[in-house]
Amino acid sequence: LELGHGGRFCLELWRFYESWDYLPEDDGEGAGHVRNEIVDHQDRAMQPREVEEVRVTLTGHCAVRQVSSIQLSGLRRPELNRDFAEDGSRMVNGVPSWWSDDGRAFLYYEDQRNRWQINTVRLAGGDGFREIRPGGRRAGCGHAYSVSVEGRPAQDGWFEMTNEQWLPVSVGISKGEATVVDFTAAKIVVEECHRRGAEGQAEQLVAGPVSFHGWTHSGRAGELRVVLPRIPDRHSPESMET
Repeated sequence: LELGHGGRFCLELWRFYESWDYLPEDDGEGAGHVRNEIVDHQDRAMQPREVEEVRVTLTGHCAVRQVSSIQLSGLRRPELNRDFAEDGSRMVNGVPSWWSDDGRAFLYYEDQRNRWQINTVRLAGGDGFREIRPGGRRAGCGHAYSVSVEGRPAQDGWFEMTNEQWLPVSVGISKGEATVVDFTAAKIVVEECHRRGAEGQAEQLVAGPVSFHGWTHSGRAGELRVVLPRIPDRHSPESMET
């Protein structure tokens, strides 16, 4: 990610895959038998090489703003004791959710019980953001919760799921600020290349505009967590989310 003068930015994403086909000679033990052998550098150069490469370049402008954040401490699960920043782009029950500085845990308002709950993304062992929204299969679940006071999690009245039981826990909350970077990419260029041996093909797709966001939290200087937009598919450019 490069940030330039006047709020300009350029974000480059790259995926590279390489493989080699090793074709051992028949050693007389029958067709299809593969020997355990070491292929040296000279043999490698003689075999077909397959390469798949995808480059995505997003260019445009960005703007910086400040949002509220809260630091949680005292929860039994250490991965929940994080700094959470308000994210107005991901709403639950008409209220912004709050996301941890590592992007794995989130706070959201559960209106039927008038409380704030903590959950995590599925990669972190949680229910995932999609499942907890109204109508989702896990809409009433979470790892911990607190009653809501003036639209924010209360300092007192916290419970955490421990050994399949909701047990009271003393949680500390400190208020702060986080920096949000709003990106607007006027153009997205997707370049795909597939080569096998001497043969290959390359394709390019240009799409846009699209908006996405990034966050940097106090105490994590030099780190920017970015929620990437959906990358357009060359077969269906209109599937792009804007």
